[in-house]
Amino acid sequence: MVWLLSAVVGVVFVFAGVQKLTSWSSWQSDAQAQRVPLSIAVLMPVVEVVLGVALIALRPTRAVIWPAFAVLAVFTAHLVVRIRRGDDIPCGCFGSTRRVPPSWRDVWRNTALMVCLLASLAG
Repeated sequence: MVWLLSAVVGVVFVFAGVQKLTSWSSWQSDAQAQRVPLSIAVLMPVVEVVLGVALIALRPTRAVIWPAFAVLAVFTAHLVVRIRRGDDIPCGCFGSTRRVPPSWRDVWRNTALMVCLLASLAG
């Protein structure tokens, strides 16, 4: 069961990273509009895919869970800031598959994913 919790997060990470890579120009445009530094925008999809694969393929350990948790925490903080500012730039969370501004729904999704990661450590 604990592996399943981390694997679910892994699938979300892989999906998000692949979507950014397959809609690269859209992702880069959204990231630039959000003032995400270019180096982070370039690395983010790769980090998502690598962490996602690790969460799926490896036993849930602190070495895998905590980096994924940290990435989600940073993403979530970024979303909260943007929502509070009333920012209407598309989130870019899942590449071009979802072209809407960030919402509290995104924050709750990320929070649920972080809870899954923490629960996978408990097992």
